[in-house]
Amino acid sequence: MTPKTEEGAWDARLAYWRKRLGRLRLGDEPIAVELARDRRVAWALTLIAGAIGAVILTLFTVFGRVDIGLLATGVLIVPIIVGAWVDHALVARRAHQFSREQALHSHPRFDEDETRTSS
Repeated sequence: MTPKTEEGAWDARLAYWRKRLGRLRLGDEPIAVELARDRRVAWALTLIAGAIGAVILTLFTVFGRVDIGLLATGVLIVPIIVGAWVDHALVARRAHQFSREQALHSHPRFDEDETRTSS
């Protein structure tokens, strides 16, 4: 493959990864920084939703219906928290896959013939 076609193939792969990574912006900041920001957002969402869940549970507890408070919190709040962390895990996994592919592109493996002649 010529360097020009390799660059074209890598540009196509970058377009694919830009689409697949969604909110992570390739080339703007290091991926580790963006993943750290995404993790902070997941923690903030967890804390805010947890606080709202605690308020709902407290209100129903005050009126003597802890069961309805637990049910409401479980149905309304827990999926938000779980969704935030599942989404973060998926984005982190895809970012790791991208980093692996980028490393392979940056440092291509040598063919067997080239390794033998360089020894």
